[in-house]
Amino acid sequence: MRASNALFQTDNLEKGEALLSTLDRLAAAHQARPAQVALAWVVHHPNVVAIPGASSVAQVESNAEAADLELSNEEVAELDAVSGAFDPETGPAAVIKARLRR
Repeated sequence: MRASNALFQTDNLEKGEALLSTLDRLAAAHQARPAQVALAWVVHHPNVVAIPGASSVAQVESNAEAADLELSNEEVAELDAVSGAFDPETGPAAVIKARLRR
């Protein structure tokens, strides 16, 4: 599935490095998982409802634990900034372009 999704192509993964690094750093600071930080950040925004997927009971429990994670205003602002700077290439053209480079 990921091979045909432009978001998982090398260029986009490199472009997302700042966001992923920030999630990793904040997760370590909160003794949480990056996915938990991402969920806590998403639900921090008004009028936003997160509907995370899970393929195991452990993932459901981990997602639920994210509700207890409190990010500071500075952390939310930092995540807003790095996510706003993420400008991925999307669509079939990005997948074809990545495959031609292989």
